[in-house]
Amino acid sequence: MTHTPTPWKKVDVWSIIATQIKGKPLVATAGCDTQVEKDERIANAEFIVLACNCHDELLEACKAAYERGNSDGMSYGALSDEICDKLEAAIGKATERV
Repeated sequence: MTHTPTPWKKVDVWSIIATQIKGKPLVATAGCDTQVEKDERIANAEFIVLACNCHDELLEACKAAYERGNSDGMSYGALSDEICDKLEAAIGKATERV
């Protein structure tokens, strides 16, 4: 199964929508719990939208950097093992299914 296509956007206080798909534009809500302050709910919705909308581009950039930095025999532009390890971990997190 795939997620609703991006871009997503925040509307009202905490609702997140995508372009209208089959008449059901609502993707998610970022908490209606009254124990979470309204400003935090708004910030959560904004963060979810930002993270989702840039996910694919960031993942591709990480993969490209990892491949370039992890290539054997690279002298110019090679990345340290530490950075390659961080990129590999980030790529793994971004592509795992929960």
